[in-house]
Amino acid sequence: MSSVELADWPAEDLEAVGGCPVCGHTERGLLHEALEDRVFRIAPGRWALWQCDSCGCAYLDPRPTRESVGRAYGPYPTAPAVIEAAHGFRHQVRNGYLNSRYGYGFEPASAAAGALLWLFPKRRWNADLVVRHLPRTGPAPKLLDVGFGRGDFLLAMRESGWDVYGIEPDADSAAAARANGISAEQGTLDDAPYAPESFDAITLSHVIEHLHDPVHSLEACQGLLKPGGILWAATPNIDSPGRHRLGRDWLGLDPPRHLVIFTRRGLDQALRRAGFEAVSFRRTYRAQLIIAASEEVRDGGEPLTALRPRSAGSRMLGRAFDAAAAVRRGWGEELIVTTRKPPA
Repeated sequence: MSSVELADWPAEDLEAVGGCPVCGHTERGLLHEALEDRVFRIAPGRWALWQCDSCGCAYLDPRPTRESVGRAYGPYPTAPAVIEAAHGFRHQVRNGYLNSRYGYGFEPASAAAGALLWLFPKRRWNADLVVRHLPRTGPAPKLLDVGFGRGDFLLAMRESGWDVYGIEPDADSAAAARANGISAEQGTLDDAPYAPESFDAITLSHVIEHLHDPVHSLEACQGLLKPGGILWAATPNIDSPGRHRLGRDWLGLDPPRHLVIFTRRGLDQALRRAGFEAVSFRRTYRAQLIIAASEEVRDGGEPLTALRPRSAGSRMLGRAFDAAAAVRRGWGEELIVTTRKPPA
C-alpha cells in the first residue's frame, strides 16, 4: 500500500468541480480530507470529499478527469458465474414468489411455498434482487444493464425471457459478455449506440456514483426508455448510519472511483431533473456486509471478500442499522430506487 500513499494523481489529470454535480449548488462543507484508495489499493492520490449544503450529496473535488479515471480501475474479473439449475425447496419458494409477484415462469416453483417469503423480509429482499424488482411484461421485453461487469445479471435475465443488452466501459468485460452470446457494447451512456425509446427497462447497479455527470447520464437513460419504461438503480447512501459511525473507513467512500455519493433527497432530485416520475425507494439489508467490509478497510484487510462482521457486537449493530432502514428508507447503507419514464 505504500506506493498509493506516496504517489500523487498527476495534476494535469485533475479537474475542479466547484458546484455540486447533482444540484449545482456551490455552498458546501468539507466532509473528509486526504482520503486514499484503501479498497483496491491501486489508485494514487489523496482526495477531498465535500458535502453539498443543499441536497446533501457528497463529491470529490478535485477529481480525476474522464480521460484519466480509468487508471483507478484494475483488471476486472470477466468470467461470469455459472448458472446452475435450481432445485430443492429453497428454489421452489423463491421461484414461486417471483412468479407470483413479478410474472415470471421460473421452475421448479411452488406458489403456496412462495407465499412464505412474505413472512421473511430479508429473504424476500434477496429474491427481489434476483430480478431487480423488474416485472416481466410481454413475450420478450428489452433490458439494458449499464456497467454490467461480469454480466451475471444479464445471463440470468436472458434465461428468464428478457431480450438483454449491456454497455460497459471495460473492453475485456464487453468482449467476455459477447463471447457468452450477450449483445454487449464497450462504452458509456454518452456514446451508447441505441435508438431512442428502445428499452422496457434499464438497470444501473452501483454505477451512478462513478459518473462525472450523473444527471446527464440519467437523462440519457430516460431517452433510451420506452414511455412507461422502468429505471432501477442502486448506489451507496452518504446519509447511512454506517457512514456516520465508520467515517473515513466506510466502504461506500471508495475514492477516487466514487465521484458522487448520493442522499435519498439528492437522488430523488436528480431523477426528477432527468424527467422521471413516481420515484420509489426500496428497503435494503446491506448493513452487516458493509460493516464487515469497512472493518477490513480500517484494518488493512481484504474488504471485497468480507461477508460477515467478525464480532457479535458488529453483527448486532448491522441488524440494528437494517431495522432503522425499515423505519426510514433514507437510512439504508445503500439506496435502491425504481422509477418510470412518463407514459406518452
